[in-house]
Amino acid sequence: MALDSKAAFQQRAAQIELSTQDIDALELAGIDTYAKYAFCSTYQPGAADEAPLMQFLETVLGQRPDAEQSAKYRRLFFEAHALCLQDLKGKLERTEHTEAKILPLAEKVERIQLIKQKLSGLLITPALEPSHQLIDKAVQQYEENSLRYLELTSCTSREQEILAEKASPSLTFDSSGNIKVTKKQELAQCSLNGDLKLKSAMQRRALAYDMAGVASFLVQEKWANTLFERMQQEPPPGFKYVSHDQLLRADKALWLKVAEETRAQVQGDGTRKPVDDAMEKWSVHPEIQYHIMPLPSGSQASSGNKLNATPGPAQPAKPVSKDADPKNQPGKGKAKGKGKGKIIVPENCEIKFGEGNKPICMKYNVGICRGNVKHDANMDTTFAGVSRVTKCIPQWNAPMSDHEYWSGFH
Repeated sequence: MALDSKAAFQQRAAQIELSTQDIDALELAGIDTYAKYAFCSTYQPGAADEAPLMQFLETVLGQRPDAEQSAKYRRLFFEAHALCLQDLKGKLERTEHTEAKILPLAEKVERIQLIKQKLSGLLITPALEPSHQLIDKAVQQYEENSLRYLELTSCTSREQEILAEKASPSLTFDSSGNIKVTKKQELAQCSLNGDLKLKSAMQRRALAYDMAGVASFLVQEKWANTLFERMQQEPPPGFKYVSHDQLLRADKALWLKVAEETRAQVQGDGTRKPVDDAMEKWSVHPEIQYHIMPLPSGSQASSGNKLNATPGPAQPAKPVSKDADPKNQPGKGKAKGKGKGKIIVPENCEIKFGEGNKPICMKYNVGICRGNVKHDANMDTTFAGVSRVTKCIPQWNAPMSDHEYWSGFH
């Protein structure tokens, strides 16, 4: 990334004490980056004859550089070639575990100054300025010409980056499979609690993408305003306000569509950013908008289910024997007065009666009957295919709950 950085090249030239007039002369000749200076002549580092390089410098500067100046130009030329070879090697040996390239600090500072001048109405403080790590991630996507979703929790500020002092060792593998131990600074994730923090995270991401040349800040700010306007709208009766979770789902869905549409087209042709066109297209698409629609509240949903339920036809009540109705029997104890009203036998059920027109208690047959009953050995018979079934004749003058009464029905 330093290879094509004008700010990094001029800063390095000033560090090795090239005069401002010489730097301006090189820029006037079109040599303002490492990549351009590395191929300004046919001379290659290590070659015996450096006459092509000296002739080029004499043409640009108007005079042949002296011994001191020639040494400085050779040094800068060698660094330019080394960066070109390193960039080519990185592209050939790049894997999914390769670390992101770091944009030179001089280039970061210049881009931040440009964005502040471009967005003069926005006060970019250290709390709103994107961190260097966030800028590097955005620039990496531009260099790879492919988008990946940036989690809003990773959109940290420069203020957090300055205050983060904790560093932990990290193990990485190079292209040869050797283990490399480095110290990586741990940067805490930014909080998304509250509307202000969520909006600030979106603005930092938009600023980072604008600095990287991926997408313009205004298009991304328009999308963020759409989300927060929808969240502040009063929902219809029986519906809830749009939540933060819905905003995050809509944001992920949008960037997924944008990434698919702009695959290998992130850099564009320089006239219009393809990511801007994709965002304006998909931000109003129904597949994205339905994520930020008000959801029904819990009470409304439950009442809606009741209203939508279609009751079945009423089943006629089956006649019940008078002897089987506990209302006609004298009750005692705490259960007295319970079970009043006409008993309706459920559909596909019937009452089994034994001797004396008494209902058969199946709970007694399996040994779980709690009623005050008497056992009649003479009534043992075979019932429902099970031998030795003992019939239970409930005593209607004994306390009996509704649950025990219904045990006689099958």
